Amino acid sequence: MPQSRKKERIVNLLSAYEPDYSRITAKLSEKDIPILNELVMQGPVDVAARAIICLGWLSSEKGIPAIEFAAKSDNPILRLTAAHSLGNLSNKPGAWDLICGLLDDNDIGVRKFALKSIGHSKIPHLKEKVVQVSLSDPNEHIRKLAEHVLEKLDAPNTPGNH
Repeated sequence: MPQSRKKERIVNLLSAYEPDYSRITAKLSEKDIPILNELVMQGPVDVAARAIICLGWLSSEKGIPAIEFAAKSDNPILRLTAAHSLGNLSNKPGAWDLICGLLDDNDIGVRKFALKSIGHSKIPHLKEKVVQVSLSDPNEHIRKLAEHVLEKLDAPNTPGNH
């Protein structure tokens, strides 16, 4: 299938009113990651955000450059979506640094999703940063969420404890 047709097919999948990401990513492969990367960097915000989610679900190192682009974007929707998706990429090079940077974001939603990603992925390397957030974030809700994430990071890694 020509590249332009593949891109059109992917855009159509991402344009659903309520996309089913498990269904969408089941139809994608590692070969589609360059198209998803392109959509993140050049597509309309709604398509770019959905492409970021797919990159997270595909959990490939090849998606990190586009997620980094989104994490450093001026658009808070892209940063928030990057923070959310990084939870699925926490074992990939560069992901920790991106999540750590998003904990300092000026948007409360971005900080919230960065914390949730850390808690979901149980990233112990970021515990010190989460402690800092729990003590000094200007928002009480974020401080409390950081405390909850710290509890998850301290909890034994047992089934049903995530």
